[in-house]
Amino acid sequence: MKNFKNVNPLSGTSGRNDFNTLTDTLRYSDGQEVKFTKRFNIDSAQTNITKHLYDYDDILSFTDTINENLIEENGWFGFTNKMQIDSRKYLTTATDGSIFGNSLDINKIININKPCEFIDMYPDRSLYYFNPKYNKERKRLEYNWHVCLTYPYDVSYKHETINGNGVNGILCFSIEKNIGLTGEDIYLFRTSISHGLKPGDTFMLYYSKGNILMTDNDPLEMTVKDTGDLDGKYKKQFFYCADYNILDELSINDDDNVNEHLKEYHFRIKKLIGEIQSSYYMRLFKKIPNLKRKTENLTYDVASDKEKMEDYIRRNALSDDGKTMLPFSNEIYQLGFASNIYTDKQTEVLFTDKVDITNLCDAFGKPVTEVYLTVVKNNAGYKEWYSSDVERRKDTVEFSHCFGKVSSGFNLLNLKSDKYSTNEYDLLYSDVHKIHNINNSAFAASSKVLEDDISINGSKKWYWEDSPTEHTDIFIGDLVEYNVAEVKETILEEVHHRFNTAQRELVNPAWSTLKWEEIATDDYDNDPFKTNELTVSDCNLRPEGYYYKSHHRVAVKELSKNIQQESVLTLSVTDAVRNTDKTVLVTVSSFHNTYEEDLLTLCEINNKFKVVGECKQLCVRKIVTKSSFIIDLPSGYTMTTFCNQLKEIKNKNNDTFNGCLVLRKPNYIIPTYADEVNDGSGRFLWRETNNVGNIDNVQLEEYPFTNGCFYVEKHIDFFVRRQDSFGYNGLLHKDFPNDVVGKKKKENFYEYVDVNEKKFKKFMSCCKCGTNPFGLNVEDTLSFFNLKIEKEFKGIEKFLYEVHVILDNPGDFSIGNILEISAVYSINDEVIKTAVATVNYEGLKPKYAIDFYNDYWVEDRVVPSFIPFDLGSSSKFLDEKGYAVTKFKTYIYRFPLYPTIYEPVIYQNKDGYAYFTLKDKISFSNGDTARVSNTITLIDDETNYFDNNTFFKEGELLIEDEVKNIVKIKIPEYYELSVHTVLKTIDNSYNIIFTQPHYFPKGSSGNIVYVSYTDLSGVTKKIELKGVADTLNSIRLTSITDSIVRSWFDNNEYDTHV
Repeated sequence: MKNFKNVNPLSGTSGRNDFNTLTDTLRYSDGQEVKFTKRFNIDSAQTNITKHLYDYDDILSFTDTINENLIEENGWFGFTNKMQIDSRKYLTTATDGSIFGNSLDINKIININKPCEFIDMYPDRSLYYFNPKYNKERKRLEYNWHVCLTYPYDVSYKHETINGNGVNGILCFSIEKNIGLTGEDIYLFRTSISHGLKPGDTFMLYYSKGNILMTDNDPLEMTVKDTGDLDGKYKKQFFYCADYNILDELSINDDDNVNEHLKEYHFRIKKLIGEIQSSYYMRLFKKIPNLKRKTENLTYDVASDKEKMEDYIRRNALSDDGKTMLPFSNEIYQLGFASNIYTDKQTEVLFTDKVDITNLCDAFGKPVTEVYLTVVKNNAGYKEWYSSDVERRKDTVEFSHCFGKVSSGFNLLNLKSDKYSTNEYDLLYSDVHKIHNINNSAFAASSKVLEDDISINGSKKWYWEDSPTEHTDIFIGDLVEYNVAEVKETILEEVHHRFNTAQRELVNPAWSTLKWEEIATDDYDNDPFKTNELTVSDCNLRPEGYYYKSHHRVAVKELSKNIQQESVLTLSVTDAVRNTDKTVLVTVSSFHNTYEEDLLTLCEINNKFKVVGECKQLCVRKIVTKSSFIIDLPSGYTMTTFCNQLKEIKNKNNDTFNGCLVLRKPNYIIPTYADEVNDGSGRFLWRETNNVGNIDNVQLEEYPFTNGCFYVEKHIDFFVRRQDSFGYNGLLHKDFPNDVVGKKKKENFYEYVDVNEKKFKKFMSCCKCGTNPFGLNVEDTLSFFNLKIEKEFKGIEKFLYEVHVILDNPGDFSIGNILEISAVYSINDEVIKTAVATVNYEGLKPKYAIDFYNDYWVEDRVVPSFIPFDLGSSSKFLDEKGYAVTKFKTYIYRFPLYPTIYEPVIYQNKDGYAYFTLKDKISFSNGDTARVSNTITLIDDETNYFDNNTFFKEGELLIEDEVKNIVKIKIPEYYELSVHTVLKTIDNSYNIIFTQPHYFPKGSSGNIVYVSYTDLSGVTKKIELKGVADTLNSIRLTSITDSIVRSWFDNNEYDTHV
């Protein structure tokens, strides 16, 4: 509403059903209704009418209400608790002796809050802080976030990004052949997760087609030239290689469609150090056991064995419920008066129980060097609250019941172009930006979650599981690379948790209907006071939620910077024969130096002497001689097979080597967690772990030590971020009232803009032109619209064509005004020539706008005359500078800034050819070909997205004796157009606005556009749509008979289907 009205109490004990609503009446401070005299027409008598509280002009529209009242304060959205002066406070008694001024009047938006107080939208900031809230009714503290301490406990290889077709390697999102910065052919890789590579690194490339791995034994070895895309961005996900020809390996000979053929293959990479390939896996984090109730000490032998460890926890570290681990006692409170720059309060988490990590080890038996603070968003009671009134009253319901299910994924790279990705594995990447819980075709499908229904006690289902399974006290922590040559884990991706408010994902009519009233007629109309109730259904489904980093590392030890190395001795077996049915007599070529009851290791090796499978321990039962002894026959072998495979054999060159089984003597210097360099050398590598205070430490802090413990302090910046803040992932709610798409306005007021309105303005406005037809980087600064074209030519590092179009605010020009454009040509930053052209201005009111636009829509539109590249001047300049000048094989023709009838192109529909006139008379020879290409650059608020389309294929040249500057191009029968916006007009027709010119003659009718799709039965259908070309970028469709296509347009789904 425009003006807040003071709502006075009712008189006496009478009640009203419409108290404090639009139909409520105006009352004096004593509760008596206000009357006024009204004459309905000139002939009617005056009538006393009860005055209503609100008039038609007092009420704002839904959109204006948001614009006027919703404001931002330090990142939190809400409104100010406006008020009227309470007139009753100046009245003590009425004529009847009643006392006023102490109870039921409403003089603020929310009466229980303070005047002018900023009120957050629900859920307010108190439900996001780490500081707990006190529940007065239940007399308890309720926590918004739960925390626990975890450590790397186990691993899993079961994720599509790191495992498929029998290869443990990183899945590539795409590989494209491209041109490098110095003109060489390169292959640009984009990986599904962070690749962990740097320039000069070597990797192995595996590829498959369908489910068939084509490089099992012979992958391609390649070297990284540089990381990042060709613009030097996204260095963690992009890299490229040069001087390789993958096409020969794949037998691809079609040079024109190389990248389309590359999409038919699936590629995986593995980092290579020396001859050792990296492995990739997810680490599973388990809660650290609280051993304050222990009855026995934890030993390394127990901690390194998963079954023994679980049994130990059941006996020593379970809580009173007998299911989950005993938590560490902790205190969470505000850290004094500390706050950040956004005035958010800072919190301290203090663990008061002793945390004992003695003998804890990871999945490979290595000592634990790091623990993690694991944070989980509290949502206690959300299932009960949205179930029934009875369930809602349960003691398990807390303040945080408003938040829904918590799930997890990886924080992967998101680009605008990914919204249109056809990558078949895209939804298997567990991208936290694409996870949601709504099964509705109006939104993009959800990415597959890592963990589902997470709580502080674990989760209900993991990525690779088909049905719910309880995972108690264990979480998926991160994804790492491990290489034996470096003996350390490198974190590639960290797990993030995702949550949303429960109502935004609740499919329930009780929570999905929005109702409000508007005044139809007020007290000053001839008709009685009346309101209309407006209703919007299914308006609550909004899949975009929040995500946060869930596991925060705390270093407690440090791996040594030095790698230790030791070897084991492999015994050379010259003979192995039966001793008894269960023992074998073994003879070796030299002294064995073993004793009875010694343990030897039996390993199986391949033809490259690499160990395969698991090794077994065999006991020496008796020493026969210095070169012979008796051992047990291992299980799984017959006597004959075991003896034959253990003996030395000779190859055709009479070289002696062991068979496929070898016996090794243990080296007790080597720790049990050391890794074997599996190259047949018997070498083992490991790093020592340094405790706090070691002189060799590089990163580990010096923690205070007292009372027998180290006191660890860790500062954590905890960020809660939006999932799809740029709308790249299809999570935007488009139906009314749509998710807010807005901008800062007048300091801190927030402007609500309808999605289609924003698209329409962006399409029509030159200052924010998102659809220019010739590949420009647009910079909008003050009153200048700057266009820059950079193109590579042979022998030129940079060819710059710069245009400055002088604009002002919309509506300041008159039709027919002439503006000037200045153009500057420069090569390698040296100016060659300047040129000036005129610009015609047209005040535009679009024919196809929704009717409410017609009242106020005026936009600046400029149409510059054509300014071609002056290639003659360029050639002359290069000659003078000593550059090697060659004939320009490609003549680049630039269209005007905005597609209009001034385009110098003539279509001959009768013969299917287009004629392009060029400024310069360029000599062509018979047989030469010309290509006309069109590059579109969409300029968005944050990111540039480049989409290249070639409209006209190579065609013949029309050679004329006297005129050498006419090119005749064959028009293809079809070419693809990208849809920018679809607008439904008041006469229920549809205007398709494209991101580039469609080249139908302006004003022509009967033009045909095809939309193709595959139905549920797998049949591809091509639908013909006819329409009128109102402009050179839009077609007004006269009829759409296909119900599916009509549904796409009605539901704004054209961006994924057309």
